[in-house]
Amino acid sequence: MLWIFLFLLLFTLPGEAREISGSIETGEKFFDIIQEEEDSYTFRRAYIRFAEDLTPKSTYSLRYEIQKRVYTERLRFTSTMQEFRGNLTWQKSDYWRIYYYLTLRGRSYPHSRASSYLALIPEFQVNFYPSPKTTYTCRFRFQFRNYPGALKKNYHQNTLTVTFRHRLHEDLTINGRYRGSWEIPVKEEGLEFEHRVSLGFRYVLD
Repeated sequence: MLWIFLFLLLFTLPGEAREISGSIETGEKFFDIIQEEEDSYTFRRAYIRFAEDLTPKSTYSLRYEIQKRVYTERLRFTSTMQEFRGNLTWQKSDYWRIYYYLTLRGRSYPHSRASSYLALIPEFQVNFYPSPKTTYTCRFRFQFRNYPGALKKNYHQNTLTVTFRHRLHEDLTINGRYRGSWEIPVKEEGLEFEHRVSLGFRYVLD
């Protein structure tokens, strides 16, 4: 995937502003598991992101990320994840902003081949700003996950998320969210559905 990112970077269209960012992270986690067996893993994570303004009202970005986890005891959980993500943002007006995302993700488990998968994840989001104090967001995400070593695990997942945020006062903001998700196995009949509703607030104390 890194070669795909570099290839697209070389052939980007000239724009008004360009930016490259990235980071490298490393660490280790220790924890207890069932039957008081201890385990730990080391992790490494790095990403590079390129963003560019196409016009005064549209921007796109390309992002490549790699993550590695190496377990000490439970080697079957050792994995490498690579992800390529593209984004296009369009400021249609002062009231509307549109986002398009496309993610290609692969996670491999060298000690548990059946768990390795490839995922294709397109997403679409619309933001509506009826006033400077209020924001409504609607986001739809589709994920197709393919397990080459265990085709029965393949599935489609659809997620719809609707949120709002409103500032009642300079120090008080309320927010709410509805999230519905349904998952359909590819090879078998069946359907899983989940939905959640939340309401929150943020108050700044002097």
